[in-house]
Amino acid sequence: MAVRAGRFRHAVIGAVILALLLVAAPATPAQALDARRPGRIQTLVERKINNARTARGLAPLKVNAKVEYWSIDHARHMARRGQLEHDSITRLRRESPRRAVAWSENIARNTAANAARRAHRMWMRSPGHRANILNPLTTHMGVGVVKRGGYTYIVQRFTTLH
Repeated sequence: MAVRAGRFRHAVIGAVILALLLVAAPATPAQALDARRPGRIQTLVERKINNARTARGLAPLKVNAKVEYWSIDHARHMARRGQLEHDSITRLRRESPRRAVAWSENIARNTAANAARRAHRMWMRSPGHRANILNPLTTHMGVGVVKRGGYTYIVQRFTTLH
């Protein structure tokens, strides 16, 4: 009887340890990416921008890799500082592609699980932000998203390239 109880106890302990390992095990790379998903938010923001534009008869914007890179960089900067701040026009000009003739920027920070929808709704309710999104002369965009400290930082940058 004592032998059976000992085996049973070992089996239970083993099952508990296995369960704890499964719960505490690090996520696979795909699961870890899915948990953070700034790329998914970025895609949703880009889609919402172009949906708003095409619904009003405007051409959709193309993503420019350099504008996107600097949008991500600025989102990282804001996340490190833990605050929202617009970039200077001097830096926007310096970092934009050489053939850029106009620049604008929208920024947001929120804690919502639906960060893309909430940020877009806020921007579209603000005349200045909406004007940046719906500027008929704008041709390209870049969107940067960084999650840090429970916040999602989003930077939209718009430019006109010729």
